[in-house]
Amino acid sequence: DKIYVTDDNPRNENPKKIRNEISKNIDSNKCFNIGKRAEAIKKAVINSDQDEVVLIAGKGHEDKQIYKNKIIHISDKQIVKNLKLKIKNLSKKIKNYSQNKKILKKIKKNINLGNFEGLAIDSRLVKKDNLFLTINGKNNNGVKFAPHALKKGAKYRCYFSCMYPLSIVV
Repeated sequence: DKIYVTDDNPRNENPKKIRNEISKNIDSNKCFNIGKRAEAIKKAVINSDQDEVVLIAGKGHEDKQIYKNKIIHISDKQIVKNLKLKIKNLSKKIKNYSQNKKILKKIKKNINLGNFEGLAIDSRLVKKDNLFLTINGKNNNGVKFAPHALKKGAKYRCYFSCMYPLSIVV
């Protein structure tokens, strides 16, 4: 979702030119061009959501960065270890809200549904013109609740599963 472009080992090359060359091929809304490696790593970690994975690539096990004749001692692993992160224990309600918001964003991006008002994953809570998202869960498959949701006024039923493509039923 986000890419932080930073210096690796530019040696005798212009590091800004290298970063700009890489960045020009990435959607500018998703790309952050930050020269200082420690700053880029910190921003990537701090700006990540609780369910995102941050991949720090390039230096690996190396603990030196080379700029022409200058050697900087820097360790990606140590930068992350030194971050003072406050890990929040989010309530189930907030986690569900966050997950639903991401799913809705993905649905709206990939499929033109027209207008609908809100999202429901529980057929008992469906309101008029909601998008009813049927999830194949651990104990139940939401598809079996779709008729009830549609009777309550859901405008669309949407089947979502990580294993299958998204499908919409009107």
